[in-house]
Amino acid sequence: MRYLSSRAVKKNLHIAWPLAINALLMQSMLMVDALLISPLGEASLAALGIATTLIAFCFGTQMALANGSQLLFSRAIGAKNKKQLEQHFTSALWINLASGVCFLLGMMVLGPWLVRQLSQESRVIEQALEYLALGQYLLLLNALTQVLLALFNADGKTKISLYGYLLEMPINAIASYFLIHGVLSWTGMGVSGAALGSLVAIVLRALYLVWRCQSANIIQVTLTFPGWDVIYQHWLHIYSIAANVTLLSMGMSAYQLIYSQLPLTAYVAISLLFPWVRIGNQVGTAWAQASAICLSQRLGAGRWSWLALETRLLLKGSMWIACLSVGFFVLLSALFPLLYPDLAAETQRHLMVLAPLYILLPLARVYNTSQGHILRALGHAKWVFRVHFIGQWCVALPLCTLVVLYTDVPVFWAFAIFVCEDVLKIVPFIFLMRRAIRTAPAQGGLSSP
Repeated sequence: MRYLSSRAVKKNLHIAWPLAINALLMQSMLMVDALLISPLGEASLAALGIATTLIAFCFGTQMALANGSQLLFSRAIGAKNKKQLEQHFTSALWINLASGVCFLLGMMVLGPWLVRQLSQESRVIEQALEYLALGQYLLLLNALTQVLLALFNADGKTKISLYGYLLEMPINAIASYFLIHGVLSWTGMGVSGAALGSLVAIVLRALYLVWRCQSANIIQVTLTFPGWDVIYQHWLHIYSIAANVTLLSMGMSAYQLIYSQLPLTAYVAISLLFPWVRIGNQVGTAWAQASAICLSQRLGAGRWSWLALETRLLLKGSMWIACLSVGFFVLLSALFPLLYPDLAAETQRHLMVLAPLYILLPLARVYNTSQGHILRALGHAKWVFRVHFIGQWCVALPLCTLVVLYTDVPVFWAFAIFVCEDVLKIVPFIFLMRRAIRTAPAQGGLSSP
């Protein structure tokens, strides 16, 4: 028993650590843009926050679709069924590319209107639209890269995904710096330079991932149409997982849009904080994703012994990771004045006031994330959806809207609602996890995710 549990934890760590670095690098790209743009002032930072919120929502949906496909890839790999893997891959590719086209058209039509609804300051609106004019094309390339990343992760080749981000990150930072601030006599492009730098970097990452997929002989990357029936069956399997992740992504975007109605310095503080919150919780998310991949591979291979033991070990591991995240946020709270020395004193004060909330957030969020991913892998994505929908959309977001729009409470209490959402979800997740483990042996193989 001890050997099997140790083996399971080691396999999870082997998959999780590149996933964690991948996620950290992905979130760091937003942080790099914010750091590079911060010398331009609060208006530029607010414009970046609004534009990236809109694009991040679309990215989140594409990632959600890829995450749903990732579990199906894992099952096909666990079953050693290459034909099924090829069908799942081409279906996922067509679905994600279709989402990219739809989001691009939607951004072209609705983007300017949305920006004007979120800000009344002309400088902020102008710079946000400049960013979106180039940044919207990231949606097409992200659709391709998310499916390729899901394939590598499902096969346990998470290091390939890591190398892709390691290629993209420095190119993005260097290109964005010169495009934002200029070089020699050229004054640069300002906020839109960050979008162009990201576009150059993601093109190179997409080319690298396609090359690695072909050379690793996992699958042939083609746009062969698999047929409507195959795509529809794939969609039936992934939509509940995609809805889960999309719901959370929409929730994060909704919080940011609600907080944009706060005074400018308060909104800038939260806008700077949200990417750090994502970064601080990415290690826990990577652990949860690795747990789901390993369990899905076992489901595909029909191996379900030691399920209860491994699940307990994985959840205990998530709490250790949550403690590490708390330590990260304690350190971050001390470093904020050094990271953003050009911010207004009022913005710095808001960051300091919010510190207790974002420091304690991982204790609830990482545990909930691990339970949610494990439940999805076990075929209970609908349960997870209900918990997130009720906790976020029926309780937390309406309360946050009322507090921000109709009261004058301090920013601390407005942000506290965002943190309390995760606390509310702990008990339902514990109950559902126990129920899933108790009923798994009786099912003799679980349902689709």
